[in-house]
Amino acid sequence: MQDADAYQWLNPPEFCEFRDGDLFVRTADRTDFWRGTFYGFWHDNGHFFHRSVEGDFTAEVTIDGRYDTLYDQAGLMVRLSETHWIKAGIEFTDGALHFSVVVTNDQSDWSMLKIVQPTDGLRLRMTRHGEAVRVQYLDAEDDHWKMARLAYLPRSSSIEVGMMCCSPQRPGFEVTFHDFKFGPASLATSTNDAVIASPASVPAVFHLPAHRLPILGADFRRPPIQELGRMSRSQTLVAIATALRGRPGREALAQDSDDWGNRGRSRQRAGNIAREAAPAGRRRHRA
Repeated sequence: MQDADAYQWLNPPEFCEFRDGDLFVRTADRTDFWRGTFYGFWHDNGHFFHRSVEGDFTAEVTIDGRYDTLYDQAGLMVRLSETHWIKAGIEFTDGALHFSVVVTNDQSDWSMLKIVQPTDGLRLRMTRHGEAVRVQYLDAEDDHWKMARLAYLPRSSSIEVGMMCCSPQRPGFEVTFHDFKFGPASLATSTNDAVIASPASVPAVFHLPAHRLPILGADFRRPPIQELGRMSRSQTLVAIATALRGRPGREALAQDSDDWGNRGRSRQRAGNIAREAAPAGRRRHRA
C-alpha cells in the first residue's frame, strides 16, 4: 500500500499490520457504523483507515475476510462526518454473504444483494461525482463491474476515504485489504468499465472504452455516429444506461439504435397511410 503514512485510524482495531503491502485487521468487540433507522441505536465505533481526498475520485480495494458471525462486514467507506457517510462491501447476514451498502444522511438506510465471494476476495469500487457516489463490485462470473448503488452525499471540498470493517456481534473478525488505490473519477481503472467523467471538470464528455461502447471505435458504423458530442439526447441516455447496467456494448447499442430507427420509420409509414386514406379535400387542405 502506497503512502500509508498519509492514513489514520478512526477507532483503531484490536490488531492490525501490513503484510506484503496488504492491510490485515482484527476487529474489536461490537463495532459498527449505524444511525437510528429501524434498530433505534446510534453506533460510530467501527474501524476506518482513511485519508482526506479533494474533489472527485475513484477508490478500489479487494477484501478477503473470515465471515462467520452475523453482521461481520468489511469494505470501503467515504465520510464527511458522523452524520454523513457511505459504507459498502461484503456483509454476513441471513446465513450468507451479501454485497451491502449503507447510505447515511443523518439516518441510515441499508440495501444488499446476495453474492458468492471469489476465492481470492471481492473487488469493489466507489466513485464520487460531485454530490453523487457510485458503488460497484466486480462480478466474478463475467469479470464485469456491476453497479449496486448510486447515492447522494452532500457536496464538499474534501472527504475522507478508506477501508472499513466492523463486527457488531463479536470481537476478532479478521479481514485483509488487498491493492487499495484511488485516482481521478474521470479515468477508467478497468478495461471492461465505463466511467462518466466529472461534469465539473469535463463538461459533456464521456470516457467509454471502445469494446464496451464502441461509439469511438473506427470499425463501428451502426449507427453512423463517431462521437458522443453528435448524439441526440435519447441516444446518449441509451449509451449511458447500457454502460452502467453492463450490457454488451456493441450489440446493445446497435439494437437500441434499431429500435429508435424502427419507431421513427413506423411513425412515418403510419403517417403516409393516413394521408392516403384521407378524403381528397382534407388532403388538399393539409397540403
